[in-house]
Amino acid sequence: MTTLFIINVDAGVDIYVFRVGALLAAMFLLMTVGLQYTTPSVNAFLVNIPAVIVPFVCWGVFRQKPNRNCFLAAGMTLFGVCCLSLTADFRLDFGAGLSLLAAVAFSLQMAFLGNNIFSSVYADV
Repeated sequence: MTTLFIINVDAGVDIYVFRVGALLAAMFLLMTVGLQYTTPSVNAFLVNIPAVIVPFVCWGVFRQKPNRNCFLAAGMTLFGVCCLSLTADFRLDFGAGLSLLAAVAFSLQMAFLGNNIFSSVYADV
């Protein structure tokens, strides 16, 4: 067990923190590279859709089923993604694909952080 600031941390928490940090680093890398290949408006829209993706990530990973409003929001977001980022031949360009992957990485990171894994570790802080 090592001490990080005032909190005692064990190896399981260190691995968890590394994975969450790797997801955040992947998000920033994909977002930055995706911005080089698409317009800033498409990149900004796609990178900011994790609020819609997180309930579905939680459904797939943690078996927490989203409510009806999440499905409505996902449909509206999918329509917006299609309007903004599909090319003339109905394909997603490279930059938009990277931006969408950045949104998925950020959604995974938010879902894992929101799962209260740290609640038992940091309960006394």
